[in-house]
Amino acid sequence: HIKSMHLAIEIADRRYHEKQSPVQTLADLNSTSHFILGQEIEGWRDLGFIGGKVTTKSNGEILASNDDPDAWPEIFGGLEYLVGFLAKRGQSLKAGDVITTGACALPTITPFGKIEAIFEGLGTVSADIKQV
Repeated sequence: HIKSMHLAIEIADRRYHEKQSPVQTLADLNSTSHFILGQEIEGWRDLGFIGGKVTTKSNGEILASNDDPDAWPEIFGGLEYLVGFLAKRGQSLKAGDVITTGACALPTITPFGKIEAIFEGLGTVSADIKQV
């Protein structure tokens, strides 16, 4: 069973600048460099649906805002597919596995600094991006 559902941010960082094939994109972790696991969504089982306004900010400036619930990923459909895919291969999800289900707002390019994803009515996830 699903123990918890969390808010999160995926930080994109494409390592290839030329056009990639689907296999190259997959090998590049779908251009994701970091995953910020945020707070658990309390009472998520009682929500009629997961959806609502999502706003992303960089250093306090709004980058994108999405209030179209149809743009949210089909959370449980993707999870159901993954469980079936693994089962056909004699595998299963293990306790502690973290599954990410997709973006809820448009990807944006941000400078270094504080980034935030504000999920209206659910909470906020933030991270400080530093140049190394």
